[in-house]
Amino acid sequence: MTFLLAACGAVEPSPDDPQVRPIGGVWDSSLRVPGDPFRGFGAWVDVYDRELWADPEGTVEEIAGRGVRTLYLQTASTIPQKGPIRFPRLTARFLDAARAHGIRTVAWYLPKLLGAPRDLRRGLAAAAFTTSNGSRFDGIGVDIEVTAEADDGIRAARLVGLSRQLRAIVGPRYPLGAIVPSPIRGPDFWPILPVRELSQTYDAILPMAYWTFHVSGEDDAHAYISRSVRLLRDEAGPEVPIHVIGGIADPATPAELRGFVRAVRESGVIGASVYDVDTTDERGWAVLGELG
Repeated sequence: MTFLLAACGAVEPSPDDPQVRPIGGVWDSSLRVPGDPFRGFGAWVDVYDRELWADPEGTVEEIAGRGVRTLYLQTASTIPQKGPIRFPRLTARFLDAARAHGIRTVAWYLPKLLGAPRDLRRGLAAAAFTTSNGSRFDGIGVDIEVTAEADDGIRAARLVGLSRQLRAIVGPRYPLGAIVPSPIRGPDFWPILPVRELSQTYDAILPMAYWTFHVSGEDDAHAYISRSVRLLRDEAGPEVPIHVIGGIADPATPAELRGFVRAVRESGVIGASVYDVDTTDERGWAVLGELG
């Protein structure tokens, strides 16, 4: 991996580098506990959830009533946007509302891994984002799934380089999570995924263990999640903190969600969630509430 980093020109910048340091970049991480926002019951909102973004306060109030402890809020995707934060004003409202309800917030975004500085700047912008009321994100999640770079080795090297750059600038105490493809995946999708290297940089690994793409039924959902956790620990190490993301929520049956919850409890992971708030119905929330 060191060779790959050198080959693609990945470097670790100084925190004072004006090309990567956000305006007003003061990283106040003295009160943060690494890994903490990734613990417990989580809920996901992406940039396409128009109804949820139309009412940030109502959305937060709803998930608070469901027992959610952490809101994962998307700040940037691969589609064009004007700035590093897709909806800055609405994001601020989400943060203030979450803070009022005692819910932690994690910003997540998708880097393209094409070598552009934008991948790093978007993560730093989320970490530096502060509302007029002083609310901030409690952590950052890097969503690792885009395959715009066709060369598997270069893409993996850029991922490691980006991760190290982000960690070097935000500091050792700022919570960072790596959102990774399912450990159970086809051989052609992210064949080189440097999970062990990522576990040394990030405070938690969040596998997208979407059983709904592969199996059905309570027992099979349970087996899929359990196997995903085992495989990830085999790759990253037995002590790696894991937050399991299951789903997609809308095709998941209550029985499958019960299998998911049972596997989560048995596996000793630090947190769990399904994707996402917009696609979770009343029956789903009733089962998932057991994670709260």
